[in-house]
Amino acid sequence: QWDVWRSSDEAERNEDCADFMRSEPEGVMKPMYCNQGWIPLTNDWGGNHHGLDFDPDVKGDIGQIIAFGRDEDTKVRMASDFQQYVEMLIEWLQSATWNGKWLDTTTAASFIQADPG
Repeated sequence: QWDVWRSSDEAERNEDCADFMRSEPEGVMKPMYCNQGWIPLTNDWGGNHHGLDFDPDVKGDIGQIIAFGRDEDTKVRMASDFQQYVEMLIEWLQSATWNGKWLDTTTAASFIQADPG
């Protein structure tokens, strides 16, 4: 996945998408389509990721975990740092049950919601 992101013409994509890229919360992530400072940690095989942000906007934290990718016009902060992200992931996994095909969980939505702070 890293190679796919790096092979993208970052300047051209960011220019083409500038009008509809957003950050939630505002000013925490740079509202761009792609950024060399975003390192994917996960992959949904559709071009979307959770990843480390080493190039945050003015209100963001270096190393925050963000959601970004092909379908993520609004970049969302998942956690303020990797430790918080892992703690959220552990909580989500502990609440999940295996149905024989995938994990079911009642807290899945809370895992993918934006970090308010």
